[in-house]
Amino acid sequence: MEHRSGFRDRRRRKDIWFKMISWFAMASWAIMFVALILYQKARPDNVTFFDRFYDVKKNTDWNPDTAFVLFLTMILGLIVSVIGLIINKKRARRKSDRFSVSLILMAVVSVMGIILYVFSGLM
Repeated sequence: MEHRSGFRDRRRRKDIWFKMISWFAMASWAIMFVALILYQKARPDNVTFFDRFYDVKKNTDWNPDTAFVLFLTMILGLIVSVIGLIINKKRARRKSDRFSVSLILMAVVSVMGIILYVFSGLM
């Protein structure tokens, strides 16, 4: 890849750092998938018209134990994303190097989940 005269890209293959960034991105997505499952288990059930009409008892409160595990999972997701972004920062030395959008997105989602848990009153 020659973008300008005299420039030659000497990178032959993907190095270990690039592979680590990819692994951290995949790990953060896996952690978010687990967090979505935990969110589904922790949240209260939706009460519909038919539930009220037939007097079906539904869980209307958050499960605090599962919500706490969800909180810890979000912290783990944030840690994995930040470590991946630090590795990405150390590796990115050229103009053509880019940050992993996936890691940034996962870090933002993790921070939002942590903030929502802290301010929801479940602590």
